[in-house]
Amino acid sequence: MLEFVLFAGIIVVTLQFKSATAIAANNVVYTDSLASGWADWSWNTAVNFNNASPVQSGSASIAATYTAAWGGLYLHSAGALSSSNYTAVQFWIHGGSVGGQNIAFKVVYGSSGNWNNSVAVTLLANTWTQITVNDLHYYPQADGVALSPAGDANTQALRLRSTRSLWDPTYADESWIAQTPDGPYVRLIPRMHDWVNSNYPGTKIAIGEYNWGALDNINGALAQADVLGIFGREAVDLAALWDPPAFAQPGAFAFRIYRNYDGAGGTFGDVSVSASSTDQDQLAIYAAQRASDGAVTLIIINKTNGALTTSVALAGFAPASAAQVFQYGASNLGTIVRQPDQPVSTAGFGATFPAASITLYVLPLRSTSGGGNTLLNLFLPFVQR
Repeated sequence: MLEFVLFAGIIVVTLQFKSATAIAANNVVYTDSLASGWADWSWNTAVNFNNASPVQSGSASIAATYTAAWGGLYLHSAGALSSSNYTAVQFWIHGGSVGGQNIAFKVVYGSSGNWNNSVAVTLLANTWTQITVNDLHYYPQADGVALSPAGDANTQALRLRSTRSLWDPTYADESWIAQTPDGPYVRLIPRMHDWVNSNYPGTKIAIGEYNWGALDNINGALAQADVLGIFGREAVDLAALWDPPAFAQPGAFAFRIYRNYDGAGGTFGDVSVSASSTDQDQLAIYAAQRASDGAVTLIIINKTNGALTTSVALAGFAPASAAQVFQYGASNLGTIVRQPDQPVSTAGFGATFPAASITLYVLPLRSTSGGGNTLLNLFLPFVQR
């Protein structure tokens, strides 16, 4: 089964799944009427499949009017539809006479699919906008990494190195890919952006399936946290893990430290901020500013088996005198632990990061004389050894 869902929005037309091969034709979901094999499972939404105006092409469009705060235009395919045959989902959408609506677009595979990933789109008034979400699946090909248990020390070290295949132009892949004509440098996400920029500027990027293995082990949790940071920094619009960890497994805490680190809805920032490490293989760092309160959040992942002491330099940012600290690691696999506050100066701070750990810092902005907070420039941390 495959589900197509729009949370909010007004008009949709010419929805299709783009073929991955010349043999398989595009799978058209709607042109003037809903295609055979597709059903309307919308909720809290009045749907007109024969809307006469506006129309982008043909003679009709889908008009969706939401009747409650939580509603969705939901199209369901009862038949088998393999995602491996398609590279993208494409549709046109119109914002009506008002515009400004914010919608979330999702593609869900089966009843147990991941509903938490979406692509956000803001609609334009009196304008048709074509949306294309480019999707591929990626499983690291090095032996014993994807969909595998933690393995021995060498395999665990390989798992943590292999996340560099997502972005690093200097990382030679440690698998059969290195022997291919396009090998050894995968640089997957920049490569996807290159495809888009060369062939279809503005296309959204999705990794519809991925897995780095060992989600029941701290090693897999470190890799998963690293992958999530990379996805944010490298501008991936949507990604779906196959298969999700159990609630209490270490891999689940890799998500929680970004999405609910304090058990009360505390989240990593939503506006990406430049961050770099002098050795990303040992200490990986990711940063983002939180729009709700202006706080800058840092994730620092110690991917080694020993404690590392280093300094974190700040520039272009006036932090408050102390940062909140939350930590997850091998010493306590059952919870994210609130640590003592970290003293911070305008230049930065020094800290020791335990072996195999993920540390989150929440740096509030320094209060101004008027009582407000201001971030004037980019925040640029460096991890130094």
